[in-house]
Amino acid sequence: MGQGAHRNVGGTAGAGGGKLSSESTRKRAIALVDVSELEGRLIGLSAGARQAGGLRGQAMDGKQVRGCGTHGRLMHLLSVARHGDGAVLAQVEVATKENEIVAAPKLLKGLELRSTVTTMDAMLTQRKLAGQILGQGGHYLMVVKDNQASMRESIAELFEVGSWMFSQIGTRYWKGESRGKGHGRIEKRTLESSTVLPGWLRWPGEAQVLRRTCEREIIATGKLQREVSYGVTGLLPAQVGPKELEGYWRDHWTIENRLHHVRDVTVGKRIRGARLTHSQRSETASSACCDVGAGQVLPTPLCTTQLIQPKPCPSSALSLPPI
Repeated sequence: MGQGAHRNVGGTAGAGGGKLSSESTRKRAIALVDVSELEGRLIGLSAGARQAGGLRGQAMDGKQVRGCGTHGRLMHLLSVARHGDGAVLAQVEVATKENEIVAAPKLLKGLELRSTVTTMDAMLTQRKLAGQILGQGGHYLMVVKDNQASMRESIAELFEVGSWMFSQIGTRYWKGESRGKGHGRIEKRTLESSTVLPGWLRWPGEAQVLRRTCEREIIATGKLQREVSYGVTGLLPAQVGPKELEGYWRDHWTIENRLHHVRDVTVGKRIRGARLTHSQRSETASSACCDVGAGQVLPTPLCTTQLIQPKPCPSSALSLPPI
């Protein structure tokens, strides 16, 4: 963005407050913005806020943007979001004739993966992706379901034949438990890990296989639920224990709760009420993603496709350097 456009966006609103420039002026200024470059700068701000030291968790997952099909073709975004606060570190649109498996290597290619643990659901549990993450110096935790049927069966069988576990505690078998109460239920979570299978599975960098058991009681009805899931990770027992593995597994859902849900609400409302081209929908989705990922560094109203009455802009947005 040029210097003039940068000034127009702020209008007379500075740190001391004041009136914003007109909506039409802001739209003309924002029309000059390269959305990809803007998104890159905001993601850079988010990445710079990462915590220092240790292994940092990040979740990779995709979702169709709600409302995009109302006035044109659908849009599916694959994102990498930081565990905990849901800050968006990268995202890419999944092409119409592709899927997340094809898009994921492209998304990760430009990311710094050293000192990170990338978590993903079963669709992205792929040998090629595991190898790429290791090749870029990172770690993975992948959920194993029926799309990797042979591996899932092997992991399930290992933990079901439980007689060997007691003699291997602390050497080839580890177990941790945690409890929680919320959303009308009491939950007990058990995370078991083992180094028995790695080497037999022929999976890139396999270090531990995992079984996670969730037992829930619905407080209002007393109904009991039990869910068992399996996983594989390249992390060694010396690097993480069951407690840390449970934390990474549980925090994977940050991307659903802090990104997908919020983006559905914000983008869905904007798009459903307006007739937009696909490029405009892309700008809207990118803007909202940056809103969420950068901690509202750039406010929602700074989107050229926003057709509702804008709200006042945070002063932090006006302090961004010219593009």
